[in-house]
Amino acid sequence: MLKIYRSKTMFFDRVLIGGCLGHISFKRKALFEEYRVLKSGGLLVVYDQITFIDRLINKVVRNLMLKPRKLKLTDFNYLFGGHIYIAKFTKL
Repeated sequence: MLKIYRSKTMFFDRVLIGGCLGHISFKRKALFEEYRVLKSGGLLVVYDQITFIDRLINKVVRNLMLKPRKLKLTDFNYLFGGHIYIAKFTKL
């Protein structure tokens, strides 16, 4: 049985979404939930695999544009020959 625990608002200094954003149906909702639990000035790190199709349809950029406005992109890099991206955001 899956149990879901709701965290307090503005509770975490850092939040990591690792290797799953591409598999989540409601990406905007997921990013807003991560934003909700992140303290002001906190760090959100997102990393995921990129496929050839993802590059063709510019999926990475489209996914990351779903973020809340008060999350500022502070760093973005491709790793392992462009097969994985890592994006770092700061909550304003």
